[in-house]
Formats: sequence, C-alpha cells, structure tokens
Amino acid sequence: MFSFPKEHRLLKRAEFKITLDENIKVVTPHLVVLGVPAQFDKTRMGLIVSRKVGIAVVRNKVKRLLRESFRSISDHRLPMDIVVIARKPAANADVHTLKESLQSSLVRLARKIQARVS
Repeated sequence: MFSFPKEHRLLKRAEFKITLDENIKVVTPHLVVLGVPAQFDKTRMGLIVSRKVGIAVVRNKVKRLLRESFRSISDHRLPMDIVVIARKPAANADVHTLKESLQSSLVRLARKIQARVS
C-alpha cells in the first residue's frame, strides 16, 4: 500500500558522498540530518543507521519508522538530497517522536539551504 519509490531514495555511493561532503547539518537528540540542494525536482532521502543504535532488529525498526515519517511529511519546502543519520536515542523513540524530529529538521535545513543559495 505505502511505498518508498526509487525516485525518493539516494541509492548510489556517489550520491551519499556528495551529500556527506558538501552538507548543511541539523542536529536533534534523535537524528543528524545532512542536506544539499537537489539536482532534480524531488526531495530524496538516504538513511544511515549504525550498529551503535542497536542490534539488527532495532536498526531495521528505526529505518522503517524513518521511512514512514518521511512518507507522511508531504510538505517538503524545497527539493533537496538529505542523509538522515540515526543516533542512539532513536532506538527507543516512537514514530511520532521521530516524525516531529525529522519534520523540524527538514524545516530548519530548508531555511539553511535557502540562506546559503541566496
């Protein structure tokens, strides 16, 4: 029913590398969000959830919750490529907490990107 199509994902190592190298950073207690202006007209997201967050079951749960949060946020301010890095407290967070954290991060990130571009 719900999907996370390929056009909304960062898939290649080079795309991740560009976003990680030329980034604008926003930090919250649960997430670190790095972003750059997009080359295309869509906001695309890549996820990094390391073993510091927890065992495989926990990491996969965090990834599912972040994907769902990204899908449910429909008002992306401007097209950008983002990499979301989960921090240790994300393992104990629920979907509403992660959604609020991601949404506020995207708003702050969009403001920072617009300020840098103009």
